[in-house]
Amino acid sequence: MLKRRYFLAAITWYIALPAASQTAPFGSPLGPVILEVDGAIQRHNIGLRALFDLAMLDSLPQVTIQTTTI
Repeated sequence: MLKRRYFLAAITWYIALPAASQTAPFGSPLGPVILEVDGAIQRHNIGLRALFDLAMLDSLPQVTIQTTTI
């Protein structure tokens, strides 16, 4: 569950934090949509939503987050 939370936070950050070179819309999903983001976002591809298929998610930068407990 924690992994999913970090993943969704990363997607939200990627969409909601606009940079000057990232304000253009990105491509539309070609496969089945597996993630839909809407609300107060700066980047969108269909209407006021950002829709992602698996290929689009795979193309995002990959990071590894290691967490520990006390």
